[in-house]
Amino acid sequence: MSIKRSLRILLILSSMIPIIFISFLVQGLINKRLITIQTRNLQRIAETNKTGLEAMLETQITEVSLLALQDDIQQLAKQNRKHSNISSDPAYLLLQERKMRYPSCKMISVYNSRKELIACTDASLIGNEADNNLTLIYMITTGENAIGVGGVTSSAEGDKRTYTFDIGAPINSPAAGECAGYIISTLDTSYFDDFLGAISAGDTGFGILLDENGTIIYHRDASLIGTSIHSERLSGLVNNYKKGLMKPSGYFEHNYDGIDQAYGYSIIPQLNWVLLVKQDLPEIRSITGVMLCLLFLICIILLILFIFISNLLAKRFTEPIIELRDTMRTAADGNLTVQSNIKSKNELGELSKNFNKMMHIIKTNYEDLSSMHDELLSNEEQLRSNYDHIEFLAYHD
Repeated sequence: MSIKRSLRILLILSSMIPIIFISFLVQGLINKRLITIQTRNLQRIAETNKTGLEAMLETQITEVSLLALQDDIQQLAKQNRKHSNISSDPAYLLLQERKMRYPSCKMISVYNSRKELIACTDASLIGNEADNNLTLIYMITTGENAIGVGGVTSSAEGDKRTYTFDIGAPINSPAAGECAGYIISTLDTSYFDDFLGAISAGDTGFGILLDENGTIIYHRDASLIGTSIHSERLSGLVNNYKKGLMKPSGYFEHNYDGIDQAYGYSIIPQLNWVLLVKQDLPEIRSITGVMLCLLFLICIILLILFIFISNLLAKRFTEPIIELRDTMRTAADGNLTVQSNIKSKNELGELSKNFNKMMHIIKTNYEDLSSMHDELLSNEEQLRSNYDHIEFLAYHD
């Protein structure tokens, strides 16, 4: 292989190998950094939307608490068990107005202090007792508002199931200074659909709402609502938080159903719910795939540029060597007058000067030897002539 080709290949390899190595190293670092940034972003999305959820719940609590302050509701709570039709009762009209204002409100119930259901937007339930109603028991025990204390309850409505939770408030009578009863608003989890449905992160990212047992309260796939999530890590987030093993919000990576996923989460303490925002890791990595393609394109452009530059450099360094080689080959063929015309101020220029000096010395020595050879030939002829003359004289005397 010629020195020109070897030098060209060496220049290309020495230029491209570090660039390719650094490109893959940078791609790996960017990939890791991008995943970290995106998972933190998922956490921020979860925290922001958790605040929005709390605001939505606070709105419902305020609405129920305001109902509990209405005189008609307070008077109603003081009554005994109702069996008669109360459709014209002002308190009942208030309940119906509240229910119609929120399509997700399934019903509103009013209980007296003896836990008897004395008014309800679903008139068929009036008169029932609620000894096992956890929301009611919580308010009786603590005297405070109750939010989702009983968890999510499922019920059948035709061909589909609905999932509801309760928000309750005590009906305190300022005049009597005691609790006259309790009001409970039952909300469908679809109340969160529009808000949580707006959560997105790329093509695979969306929000998931879980209760403390891992039951899905909201999911983009409505068929999964009410089912348990099949992951101990995800279903145990709230309990781990309550045990002090986890922060109220954070992020992590987790393999679910064979897919690597990034999760951001935020706990809703008053409900013991957790809002998750997840995104598939392959989608996040696909962004770095685009960057890798861009780096590959840049490498191709640099390769073309390096080939051009290496050709110029190889030509610059090898042309004097080739010229000197040809000059030496001419000298080897017997032309001692040949001269090297390399004028560069480097080792090749110095070598050219030394070659010219050497050729001058060789030429001078050759000329001296030629002159001596001619002189010897002339002397030989003269000696031969003298010898012949002496021999002639010797034979003729």
